[in-house]
Amino acid sequence: HELKVDCVFGTRFHRKSKIYDYPWMKLMINRMANFFIRVVFGLRYNDVTNAFKMYRAYVIQGTRPFLSPHFNLTVELPLKAIVRGYS
Repeated sequence: HELKVDCVFGTRFHRKSKIYDYPWMKLMINRMANFFIRVVFGLRYNDVTNAFKMYRAYVIQGTRPFLSPHFNLTVELPLKAIVRGYS
C-alpha cells in the first residue's frame, strides 16, 4: 500500500514521544511559536518548526523563490507547500 503524498512532516511532540535534554524555556517558546503558526495559517500540524520533513522534488521547485536565507527555511518551505495546495 503506497501513499500518494507530496510532503511528509515529522513531529517532536507526538503524544507518545519523550523530549530529553531540551531547555524548558526553549521548549515553551517553540510550543508557543508553533501554536501561533497553527492559528494564523489554520494548520493541523503541531510542529512546523522541526526539520524532520520530506518533499518530492517538484514541491521544492514549486515553492520557489525562497525568501529565507538559512534555518527559517524549515518554516517557509512547509507553509508555502501547504498554502500552494500540495498534500
